[in-house]
Amino acid sequence: IFNEDFKLIQKAARQIAEHPKAPLESRVKLAKYFGAEMAQFKAFDQNVHNSAVAISDDAAELDMPAVLSNYHRLIEGCQSCHTTFKSRAVDILSK
Repeated sequence: IFNEDFKLIQKAARQIAEHPKAPLESRVKLAKYFGAEMAQFKAFDQNVHNSAVAISDDAAELDMPAVLSNYHRLIEGCQSCHTTFKSRAVDILSK
């Protein structure tokens, strides 16, 4: 982003949007542990996914203001999820 390398921005955003899913066993453990909170977990993930797709599209159009706006949305989604779930997820998956 700092170098305004739109091809690299597009590639990196696609990698975030298309990241591999966690193994099924891990997803089942988390769903069981989080219960009703799983909807919020999935919403955070969807927000990050949508932001990454938008960044990729923005980069293809050479639209740096939109890239930055969606980048901030992506970071907020990551941070919100990590703040809410990461320590508990790490704990449950390490058992």
